[in-house]
Amino acid sequence: MQLDLKNYQQDFGSELICPHCENHRLHHTCVEVFERGEDAETGTHVVVSADKVVHDANMKDNPSARRHGLLIRLGCENCGKESVLTIAHHKGGTLLDIE
Repeated sequence: MQLDLKNYQQDFGSELICPHCENHRLHHTCVEVFERGEDAETGTHVVVSADKVVHDANMKDNPSARRHGLLIRLGCENCGKESVLTIAHHKGGTLLDIE
């Protein structure tokens, strides 16, 4: 889906819009961090959700095919659907997307 940011404000940022209903009431529900060397099959995977932290070496959901990545799982207060904001390192660049 195309990333949609609205209402940029200096020193505050932009609102992320729900790709399902176009509402701005999104909440973080889970954050996943993937850290690994270039093309490594395993690395460090940390999941922070609710009141717990999980640490393992699973790279399965890493949004980067070769390096580091972040997943920020979002829930929409308006429509109840979930989305995932992804940040991936790829060939020296940083890619931002929403699924």
